[in-house]
Amino acid sequence: MKLISLFIVLILVFTALETVNSYRRRTTSKTKNTMKLTAGSAMKATVQNGNAWHWKNRRGFVKDLSLNSYNDFVSIDGRNTLWGVDRMTNRWKRYPGGRTGVLAAAFGNDNTVWICRGNIIEKFIPFHSDKFKGRWVTIPGCCRDIDIGANGFVAVIGCDNHRWGFGIWRNLGGDGRRWARVDGQADRIAVGGRGQMVVKNRGRSIFWKYSYSTAWVHTSGAALDVAVTSNGRMVVIGTDHHVYWSRTIGPRPQWVKNNGAGYAISTRTLNTKRNLMVVGMDHQLWRA
Repeated sequence: MKLISLFIVLILVFTALETVNSYRRRTTSKTKNTMKLTAGSAMKATVQNGNAWHWKNRRGFVKDLSLNSYNDFVSIDGRNTLWGVDRMTNRWKRYPGGRTGVLAAAFGNDNTVWICRGNIIEKFIPFHSDKFKGRWVTIPGCCRDIDIGANGFVAVIGCDNHRWGFGIWRNLGGDGRRWARVDGQADRIAVGGRGQMVVKNRGRSIFWKYSYSTAWVHTSGAALDVAVTSNGRMVVIGTDHHVYWSRTIGPRPQWVKNNGAGYAISTRTLNTKRNLMVVGMDHQLWRA
């Protein structure tokens, strides 16, 4: 009787160990197939058509970023504080005035910085070539997202709430204190070098506009964040967090899934001198 009892116990223990090992094998298999970015490592994923990019890591916890055409950038950290990189020391440096509560930022080719901060919009105007020395100017308005094109055209996602997102507004230039409503609703926006606009709404649909005076074109695909190069090529963070770029310029994209993943993206060029950065799944900055 004791032998039978011992035999039953051994069978139960063996069955339990097999169950645990089976679970571990399934978990390990899932982990290998899920792209995770870690500081100092390269982005790895299954790519299509051999379109693998080499990614370099820039350490620092980041929520959002904005690139200009000269491969320079500003970023927003976990405390919603605005930072840049000092070109002389290659170190992170906080912008003067200790700007906190920053929701989004746009970095111009002239080193001006536009930020959505609480219920106000602010613009940093540098005094000279040192991008960290200058003054802040308050601009009338309120925004949730913002971008600036290579030609200085500024567009924002406003604070007027609607079904599919917030209102879209463009700056009228000059002293920067006047805005005009653009038709449509969205929650993320990107501006190209000639005033092209790409947005995504709450439904994650992507829309393209040649200029503020033309109609929106509903493009294929769905996105969590959008970016557009100076010549009008779209790059997005897909709903699976992977990076997708279009082989074509304009509102009829031929999407290519690439070896990158993240939450936010910014780009200006996709030629041989690629200018693209992603806030990775680890909230580190990755440059392609």
